[in-house]
Amino acid sequence: MFAYLAGVAMGVQHPANIDDTLSAGSKFLSPRQGAFYHDPKFFDGCSKVFLDIGSNRGTHIRKLFEPEKYPGSPYLEVFDQAFGPLRSGPSSETGICAFGFEANPRWASRLQEVEKAYAAKGWRAKWFATTAVGNAAGDSTFWLNDKAGQNSNWSFSTIKMADDSHPIKVPVVDLSEFMQYLTAHASPGYKLMKMDIEGGEFVVLPKLLENRLLCPNFLDKLTIEWHEHHLAEDQRPAAAKTRLQVESPAKCGGEPSAIVSDFDDESFLNDGMPLPSQTYTLYDSLWHIMDISIAPLRRFVNIY
Repeated sequence: MFAYLAGVAMGVQHPANIDDTLSAGSKFLSPRQGAFYHDPKFFDGCSKVFLDIGSNRGTHIRKLFEPEKYPGSPYLEVFDQAFGPLRSGPSSETGICAFGFEANPRWASRLQEVEKAYAAKGWRAKWFATTAVGNAAGDSTFWLNDKAGQNSNWSFSTIKMADDSHPIKVPVVDLSEFMQYLTAHASPGYKLMKMDIEGGEFVVLPKLLENRLLCPNFLDKLTIEWHEHHLAEDQRPAAAKTRLQVESPAKCGGEPSAIVSDFDDESFLNDGMPLPSQTYTLYDSLWHIMDISIAPLRRFVNIY
């Protein structure tokens, strides 16, 4: 209920129906083979990198650059530890860059708005939307499992969850290839990844393990929400094995490996915070005051 009221008060809007969702995302479809990032200058100066895999409406990247708008969010501590508390300067000075992948076309236009507003501030934030990650480039069928778009439409997945779910085909980027290219062309530094892809982690992670991409130089920390419960019973043993391997400190053959944390921060699920270029309304100010007042509770309760 709180999430719904916050969304209304902060002016959150959803495409009215499936046709609107498809048309909203189609003009932002990325080239399927990932050629969009095959430019060495794309990662110039990026020494502190955040990879948001399953970005939804982009709230985690907003928490990275605008922490003051998201008081009490549990993920702020992760960002502080990785990149320090002072992150509002231009990326050319801080070295902070963020790259997000989001398969759901429902959020494509919103992510473009945030990206444009951040570019004006000198913040390097790039979303690949509508684009999914996988273990090979191509395309894949996803399911729009919530036509009404409740709870920020977080059930969008490769798994069909309802009889009336609607299929949508989206381009897929090989995440292991992206990570290798990033490491080859970005500046040395710290790399943090958040992964929340509704069961897709069990498709993506085995190849990252195989290519030793959860090891030093490629990744320093992974926060992940696991979704074994979305899988069929006969898929769960293999998924459990993958999870054990990913969480094992020995996954890099005795070398230091990426820290893996089971972490789910759904605070500010419906977001709605004004962009840097927008003026706060009275509603915005009142809700921000309330957010500040309940901020301490977010350490103990997942308040949207």
